[in-house]
Amino acid sequence: MSGPAVTEKRTDFGVPPITRAVRLLRAIANGERAENMSATARALGINRTTLMRILATLEEERFIEKHPDGHGYRIGLGLVAIAAMGSPTKDLTDLAPPIVRKLAQDLGLSAHLGVLDKSNVIYLMRERPNTPLASNIQPGSHIPAYATTLGRAILATWNPKDVQALFEGVAFESFTDATPNSLPKLLEALDRDRKSGISSSEGYYLPGVWSLGTAVRDQSGTAIAALNVTGTPQHFTEPDERREEIAAVLKQAAKDLSERLGYFAPTS
Repeated sequence: MSGPAVTEKRTDFGVPPITRAVRLLRAIANGERAENMSATARALGINRTTLMRILATLEEERFIEKHPDGHGYRIGLGLVAIAAMGSPTKDLTDLAPPIVRKLAQDLGLSAHLGVLDKSNVIYLMRERPNTPLASNIQPGSHIPAYATTLGRAILATWNPKDVQALFEGVAFESFTDATPNSLPKLLEALDRDRKSGISSSEGYYLPGVWSLGTAVRDQSGTAIAALNVTGTPQHFTEPDERREEIAAVLKQAAKDLSERLGYFAPTS
């Protein structure tokens, strides 16, 4: 992890050790593995010895866990479980697992569930097929909403004026040449998503990774989350009708989850 050292901001009620632990958890959720202790300590403004103690404590409490590839840490199931139990999305995280699992199994693609957090998407759930090119995005990851079909699927249900207000002052980043890297480009993409009824990405976030996404609604009809599937371009184009088949299965999964949450689309 690179970047300037962070200066601690103290308040009369702040508890510095907790602030350091939270700062570390946020960094790990955003992809910092804390493999190089000295570099991570400098980047976060935490003493190296203190960093080692925080890592040990968080691992003991299952808030973080060793990465399966043996390099550093990732967010642990203990933290994900607490977040799910205490959040407004508890019903969502209770009901979604079998649907997300079936989606991945039926399509042979990585399937994800995510929700908006301001202008970012939080990945709540991931199911991967047994393929070499499965998704490496971890549950708990924060990714700019404009770069993902999860985020765009939700934002496409919003009034464009509300989208503009949300992204006012946000610095857009070009993850690939295809990323909507400005507010006008994002609004154009959302308009296409509305017209097609599904969000589509051809390498918007990662080169060579395509995706389709669609919104999940609660009892009030509000889009509170989204489902997406990701894979290689070949997964979506061979045979020619494959994209439409994937879109149909994905829409059905979102419909099933929405109905479990109490939303039934009006029939025409």
